Formats: sequence, C-alpha cells, structure tokens
Amino acid sequence: MVLYATLGSFAHKHFNNHPNVLLFGVFLLMLSFVAIMYRFADHHQMALVLWLYAVGIGAVLLSRGLRPEKIKQVEWERHFPVLATALLTYATLIYGHIKPSFGGGPPSPVVLYLTAETPISTTDSASVLLLDETDHGYYVLLNPQEKTAYFLRRDLVSAIHFQKKD
Repeated sequence: MVLYATLGSFAHKHFNNHPNVLLFGVFLLMLSFVAIMYRFADHHQMALVLWLYAVGIGAVLLSRGLRPEKIKQVEWERHFPVLATALLTYATLIYGHIKPSFGGGPPSPVVLYLTAETPISTTDSASVLLLDETDHGYYVLLNPQEKTAYFLRRDLVSAIHFQKKD
C-alpha cells in the first residue's frame, strides 16, 4: 500500500520528467501484487488475473500496431496458430477453474426442490449439477459422468439450494 501511495503521488507531480522510474515502480507494484496473490489467494484466481492482464497488454499492443493503413498489410493466416494457442490455453487451463460467481468454471452442485414430477426425479427434490440458468429454466446434469443435459422449466422448480463443492 505504501508503494502504491508513493507511486500515485510521484506520478501526479513527476510523470513527465521521470517516466522510466514510474514504469519501474509500477512493475514492482505488479510483482508485489502477484506475490501477495500467490501467497494468500487461490492460485487459480491468480492465473485468471494474470491471463486478464496479459490479454489487456495484448489488446493495447494490438491497437497500437493496427492502424488503418497497416490492416491491409497484415497476413492474418500467419497469426492463427498464436490465436488458437491462446484460446486453447484459456479453455483448458483457466476457464474450468473460474468460480461460477464470475461466470465460468465447472457445474455447481445444487438441490432442486420441484413442484411436480419430472424426468430427472420422481420425488420433490433432486441433487444435480447446475450448468446454466436462463430466463426460461435450468440446464442440469444428473451426475458428473453424464453427457446429456436436461432442461427444466422455471415453473417446475420452487427453490434451489446451492451446495458447497468438495
């Protein structure tokens, strides 16, 4: 926090005269945040933050390099392997570990309390894995090995109890 406050006051007064010093300070601040996250936070959360940081830096670099006169000169097919690798990295290493509260990750274990008999349960409740919720209903899996999802209309579900993951 002291480094952050010092950089903030320094940047306000001396950025134009000492941009490299400020850049180095920001780099040290970023490294300290990474070290703090590695020590005290979830490692998957740290990987998500680093991924988003890298995507942001890539977007800035791409926006600087893609001026209207240069767009026609870019051979896009040569950059496909890099884009495909980045997308596959995100899909395989990061997305599966994002918490559902952030809009990603694995299915959430829930108990659905039902208003009528459904194809997934003949009782008034069912322990399932929630894949997605829409305006019209819920997509659920009966178990983790299941390959087919079931859709339940909203009017068939009276309540949902979210369970803690193991």
